[in-house]
Amino acid sequence: MRRHKPFIYWIKGKNNNVSFSELIRFTFSLPFKQLGKNKVKSVVAEGNYYKVQFEGFLQPIYWPKDFPLYSLYQVAAELLYRNWWNYEINENKVEEGAVVIDCGAAEGGFAMQVANRCKKVYAIEPHPRFVEAMKKAFFNINNVEILPLGVGDKITNMRRLDDGIMSKIDNDKGIQVEINTIDNLFYIKNIKVNFIKADLEGFELSMLRGAENTIKTWKPKLSITTYHNQDDYKNISDYIKQICPEYIIKGVGITDSFGTPVMLHAWVK
Repeated sequence: MRRHKPFIYWIKGKNNNVSFSELIRFTFSLPFKQLGKNKVKSVVAEGNYYKVQFEGFLQPIYWPKDFPLYSLYQVAAELLYRNWWNYEINENKVEEGAVVIDCGAAEGGFAMQVANRCKKVYAIEPHPRFVEAMKKAFFNINNVEILPLGVGDKITNMRRLDDGIMSKIDNDKGIQVEINTIDNLFYIKNIKVNFIKADLEGFELSMLRGAENTIKTWKPKLSITTYHNQDDYKNISDYIKQICPEYIIKGVGITDSFGTPVMLHAWVK
């Protein structure tokens, strides 16, 4: 039923730049679990992790054994098939020699996908199981730096609810984690940023508020998930335009929950 909800939203006029052919391709494509399995070449147990080789990846990534494998297959499908969840689109790609901030890096799939194009990738992730997974994956890749923390609109400590790949920052419950800001980590150190990707389970706008000077000064390309909360796309679009009106903003896809875009891509010509 979930595949049909975006179709209903589209019929009602919430098309968000989605063409009819895109909609049909999405509605009648195989489930993400099956698509992802088709892109996984091997899964081998190694201690508390699975060593996983994705099709087209030069090196394996690592997946915690206590996290469900169907989530791994979803990651593979989102990264390796043309779909609304892609972090890159034709107008908004990571360019050669870029400095990339990967907010919510999780297992490091996106960082691994773009590292060979980049001068530097900063993989930001507060979950210790994923941090350890990335240390194993990137042990011999010198241009990927792992930052074991969360990012928001101020420097503080918060809590993290533990829900595998969908773990999110919470004010009251969970394990305490360090929160920093993009501006503090990069802008004040004069580290020029070219691309910011964020998948933060609804914490994306807070991260962007903590990146105001970075965005104003260097105008990095932005690839932001907007499917976690109903007003994410509008609020994030409004904020980006408020601090830097030069940005071109494109919504991609239709969520099954709200009929709003799945992803927001933004860039300056």
